[in-house]
Amino acid sequence: CKRGNRYGGASRRFTIRHDATKHIPDLYTRTLTTKLRQEITARRKRPVFQIGETYGSPALIASYVGPGLLDAQFDFNQYDAMVQVFARNASFLRLQDALQSSLDVYGSHHLMGNITGNQDKPRFMSLADGSIPENMPWDSTKRLGHEQTIGLKNDSAYARFLQYYAWLMAMPGIPVVYYGDEIGMPGANDPDNRRPMDFGPYSGKQAQFHQQVKALVRLRRQNLPLAYGETRIVHCSDNRILLERDYLGQRTYVAINRDASAWDPTTLLPRTTGYKVWWKGSMEEANTPGMAIRAGEAIIFGQTNTIKPGIERMANKEKPLTVQKIRNFLRLMRRGKKQALAPRSTMQVHRSPQQEWLKRGLVLAACALGQHVVGQQAVNPLLYEVNLRQHTPEGTIAAFQAQLDRMTALGVDMIWLMPVQPIGERKRKAKGDLFVEDIADTN
Repeated sequence: CKRGNRYGGASRRFTIRHDATKHIPDLYTRTLTTKLRQEITARRKRPVFQIGETYGSPALIASYVGPGLLDAQFDFNQYDAMVQVFARNASFLRLQDALQSSLDVYGSHHLMGNITGNQDKPRFMSLADGSIPENMPWDSTKRLGHEQTIGLKNDSAYARFLQYYAWLMAMPGIPVVYYGDEIGMPGANDPDNRRPMDFGPYSGKQAQFHQQVKALVRLRRQNLPLAYGETRIVHCSDNRILLERDYLGQRTYVAINRDASAWDPTTLLPRTTGYKVWWKGSMEEANTPGMAIRAGEAIIFGQTNTIKPGIERMANKEKPLTVQKIRNFLRLMRRGKKQALAPRSTMQVHRSPQQEWLKRGLVLAACALGQHVVGQQAVNPLLYEVNLRQHTPEGTIAAFQAQLDRMTALGVDMIWLMPVQPIGERKRKAKGDLFVEDIADTN
């Protein structure tokens, strides 16, 4: 998939998704990466982003990411934990463990893909509303996808999915939205999860959910802590969780409440500052007032009197980071301009000024690396997966092009196109074989 400035223009970036990465010879991946850098990045001055798909432990997934290999992989372990917590009511402690495992293996600043679902998974809405029983084997979900088209059992799944999205937009990495998940489409496993896109008109709940998702995407793009901040779990219990993202002293918090009683997460934070709500979401008629959130609500908020370090202006989304800007930061560092430091919370571990400057310099370098890999026009990219053959009634690239304005409104930066060639008739989907009729036909 290639994408430019809103899918056109001179500054295109190429995005390649590798299927079944662990079955691809290492020599092939290294050779392909070398040629892409020579032919696309160096010669055509266009960045390339490669993301792979591997099921296994975080250590196995990470073994295919690095210099000469892929830029990222999908974090399926994080996805599995999110489904269990938000669709099946598992303890938030499981979510905390999955997040910590990802941070330990992939680092605090990475480009791993965090998905809402994909072409091989039952849709979240059908998991959350009970259409697909919790212990149903994967093969049975495939059979169900062949035998019927699943509808939505009840609207409670929207609130669960909204909490899922709030967490998705708060995590390090790249959010990946499977087409239809932005409006809460239901579906069993393949082929039911590849049904044509619902272009509306939408029900009241669908429209409300869609607007909430777009608001979350906009907030992530505008909020530097959500994009680049260090990650820390402030509080976690079975039914409540509070996450902090800290970018050079500017802090944003994400809290989700599943408990029967209302909860004010700011009671767990220092009282030396005020807080402002950036986003509060539920599927009720009206949210609770103030900072308190009731069962089923999520909130994203930040400090109102945070002193923004001068270096933050260098990472402004309208001015992509450059080598010169990093040099300017290091020059400030040598001069010892302590006033650029934001005040530290007494809850955090004390660091010397030298340690603080080093930490912030590394964060800045990580931000620059992320912009270099995915392209300078996308400070915080959103990847959108499209199953092209079934997305529109025509099933063609030309028909899909008419939907690009809708992608722009959602905030999509990169589009992942599933195979576009006509699918073969022999063994069409009986055993999961996805043979194509004509590799040269890209309609």
